[in-house]
Formats: sequence, structure tokens, C-alpha cells
Amino acid sequence: MHNHDPATPDHGSMADIIRNHDWANTSLGPMSSWPPQLKCAVDIVIPSGVQIVMFCGDDFTAIYNDAYAPSIGNKHPRALGRPYGLDGI
Repeated sequence: MHNHDPATPDHGSMADIIRNHDWANTSLGPMSSWPPQLKCAVDIVIPSGVQIVMFCGDDFTAIYNDAYAPSIGNKHPRALGRPYGLDGI
């Protein structure tokens, strides 16, 4: 399991967007407080070349990768960190 913050900058634009997102205003809280399992899952999702979206936490907060972003069109990037259903993903 990784002991570092997920979404290092060498994994594409979503890595930057995820790293700079204001997670404190989501149900997941600040990235520094995320459990190791969530950080590890994000580490796996971000560099993947296949479309992946994860819904995390009690309100199913969306985290997705670069490959997934085109599938939601103009809902990207505002869908990141939003609960399932609010932005139609």
C-alpha cells in the first residue's frame, strides 16, 4: 500500500485536477485524511488507459481518470468530487 498522496503529476491532466481539487468541501474530506485504501485505489485508476469512474463515500463522490473524462462531455471537470447523479454521471 502506498504512503503518499494519490495522483502524482506525472499521470496526466486528471492527476493535476484531482490533486488541486478542494476535497475539504466534499464528503471525502481533505486528501490528506483519505484512508490508505482510497489513496491506493486512486493510484490505480489515474494512470489506467481504460475508462474508470469510482464512486466513493456515503454520497458516492465521483473520482475518474483521463480516459473517462471525454465520456461525460461538458460535465468534465465539474463532475469530479460531486455526488453521483448531480452531474449525470
